[in-house]
Amino acid sequence: MNAKFKSILSVICAGVCALSVAACGSGAGGGTTTSSGGTTGGIPIGGDTDGISALLGAPKAVESVEYSALTTDGYKAFKQSVEAFAADFAAYTYEAYKGQDNFAVSPISVYMALALASECAAGDTRNEILSALGVTHGQLTTHFSTLYRSLEVEHKAEDKVTGLLDLSNSIWVNQGTDVKQPCIKALSNDYYAYSYSADFEHNNAEANKAIRDFVSKQTRGLIDKDFQLSEATLFALINTVYLKTIWNTDGNDLSLTNDSYFFAAKNGSIKNTKLLQGEYIGGRAVEFDTFNTFYTRTHDGYKIKFIVPKDGCTVDQVFTADNITAVNSITDYGDYDASEDVRYKTRVLFPEYKCRYDEDIKGILHDKFDIDLLFKNHVNYSPACDFSTLSDRSCYCAKVQHVTDLTVDKTGIEGAAVTVIGMEADAAPIVTVQKDFIVDKAFGFIITDWQNITLFSGVVNDI
Repeated sequence: MNAKFKSILSVICAGVCALSVAACGSGAGGGTTTSSGGTTGGIPIGGDTDGISALLGAPKAVESVEYSALTTDGYKAFKQSVEAFAADFAAYTYEAYKGQDNFAVSPISVYMALALASECAAGDTRNEILSALGVTHGQLTTHFSTLYRSLEVEHKAEDKVTGLLDLSNSIWVNQGTDVKQPCIKALSNDYYAYSYSADFEHNNAEANKAIRDFVSKQTRGLIDKDFQLSEATLFALINTVYLKTIWNTDGNDLSLTNDSYFFAAKNGSIKNTKLLQGEYIGGRAVEFDTFNTFYTRTHDGYKIKFIVPKDGCTVDQVFTADNITAVNSITDYGDYDASEDVRYKTRVLFPEYKCRYDEDIKGILHDKFDIDLLFKNHVNYSPACDFSTLSDRSCYCAKVQHVTDLTVDKTGIEGAAVTVIGMEADAAPIVTVQKDFIVDKAFGFIITDWQNITLFSGVVNDI
């Protein structure tokens, strides 16, 4: 049997945003905390990563969400804005993607990282971020907790864990940098964020290792990366997402088809392969002008909604924000035809696949979502980034790193994402000049230890 079967999945991703900060400015009070291994606010300290860091504050405990909270008009409107951002982000990022490998991003990870940034920002910097997210600050603070709690879930069947969706938010502050306690408290209580101190400036390798260890732990080892935040980093805002879910609870993997199918890749190559057999689900494939769509689901209700181009169309043409929105808006797959008194069931036959993504998405956020001031330093621009809700130190966003890793196979789905927003200190551009110091004549020397104690000293008269 011959068939073209192409699948595209937008996945949970995490993004990394690094913030650099410069000289102190004048700002509001409200209490400050100095991230220096102790605090002025009496917040307990204790590290839980292998790199060197200190815990400044733990997130508020995540409580289960009541179903009634998910059905209010306010939350429904908020969720629509989240999904609108997700459709736009996935489409724009794929449009900018230059690789030929499989592609997956995590819009919810980027959304949450930007939500953290909006809470730290003020003025027009905050307004631009909120506009990109499609919400007001009031809507975000009101409904973010409900969204977070609805996603954070462990699934069980007969005391056996069958699935897990685990999120984390965190802020990492350069040691010695003053931050405002009301903002740190809001990040903890409203956004469930950890607060850590790390010495990016003087012990950069260990600070980056602490973040690497933290991200690896939160993503169960799927993302193990040195994000290379610079010595100028003042703050890093990080979201992680981890998903693991199985197809069924009886210990059996999905079966492969007896027949092989021809899979047509984007580059035109054809592969003869067997496909996984999903369960039969009530409904029929929905036909659009340029693609068809249907879904399969795991035991815990997670769905993969496939967007398969029609003959003569390409995946580049059909993976658009409008089409993603249309697919996610389907509520009736037409499982029952009353005129014919026929009930339909459909199963998806689909390939196993892996996807990865690792890019700085700052350009996409700037060009497609009109986030501008967040990326402007105070040396070269006015107006520039305003992070004064968090700190009176001036800073700007140097990068927003987004990394995902996703596997769909016969056992189920496992995926992770991280978004890192790196904020750096304002400084004039540094010009690096490299020179050689040539030892080409008789010379004296001093050998010291790490404390600068002289161990040997002498003169070399000849070589």
